[in-house]
Amino acid sequence: MFQLLSLLILFSPFVVLALTLLLGGQLSLFLNYPSLLFVVAGTITAGAASLPLEVVVRTLKPISLAFSYHPVNLEEFVEFFNNLSIAFRRDGLFGLEREIEKGKVPYEGIKRAVQLALEVSDTKTIKEVLELERKSYLEDIENSIVLVENLGSLAPAFGLLGTVIGLVYMLANLKDPSTIGTGLALALLTTFYGLVLSNMLFTPLASRLKYLRSREEVLLILVERAIIFMLEGVSPRVIKDSLIESLTRGKVEVVSKEVSPKEE
Repeated sequence: MFQLLSLLILFSPFVVLALTLLLGGQLSLFLNYPSLLFVVAGTITAGAASLPLEVVVRTLKPISLAFSYHPVNLEEFVEFFNNLSIAFRRDGLFGLEREIEKGKVPYEGIKRAVQLALEVSDTKTIKEVLELERKSYLEDIENSIVLVENLGSLAPAFGLLGTVIGLVYMLANLKDPSTIGTGLALALLTTFYGLVLSNMLFTPLASRLKYLRSREEVLLILVERAIIFMLEGVSPRVIKDSLIESLTRGKVEVVSKEVSPKEE
C-alpha cells in the first residue's frame, strides 16, 4: 500500500498537468507522439552513453528502489537488534538463525550481515566484507544519481533540439502561410516535453536517490557495527543504547566509540 502511494506521489505532477490541460479543453494539442518519442528516446540513449554500460546496468536496482523504497521503522530496527543480540548471547549462532527465520526483518541489510556471521567466524573478515559491500552498494546509488541528473540535463536539451529541427522544417515550407501557426506549435512541443521530463520526473527522482543513499549509508553502518559488537560479546543493553543514541543524534560515528566486549 505504501509503495503504491509513493508511486502516486511521484507521478502526481503529471496528473495535475494532464488535468490542467484537459480542463483547458485543448489536451490533444499537447500530444504528438513523434515529438515525445524523439525527446524520450534521445534523452535515455544519450544518458546511457554518459556512463560505461556495466555501470548503467548496476544503476537499475537503486533506481527501482527509489520508485518503491519502503521506509524503515527505526523503533522496529532497534528492537529487532535487541532481540537478535539477546538470542545470540543465549544460544549463539543458532539463536541468530532462529530469529532471522521466525520474525519479520525490518531491514534487508540485517539478513546479509547475519548470513555472513553464520558463514564466517572471524569478526575482522566480516567487518571487511560488510564494509566492501556497503561501499560498492553506495557507489551504485551514487552512479544512479549521476545518471538521473544527466537525464535531467539532457531532456531540455533534446527538447530544444527538437524545436530547432521543427523550425527548420517549418521555415523550409513557407508556401502556405496558414500552416505556420500549426508548425510552430508542433515545433515547441519537444521543448515542452523536455521541460516536463526534467522538472517533473528526473529532478524528483534524483532527490529520492540522494535520500536513499543517505539513509542506506546510515543503516548499513549501524548494522555492520551492531553485528560486530554482538559477535565480540558486547551486552544487548549497550548495543541497543548505542543504536538509539546514534539514531537520535543522526550521527553514525557515535556507534564507533570503544566499548569493552565484557561491558554489561
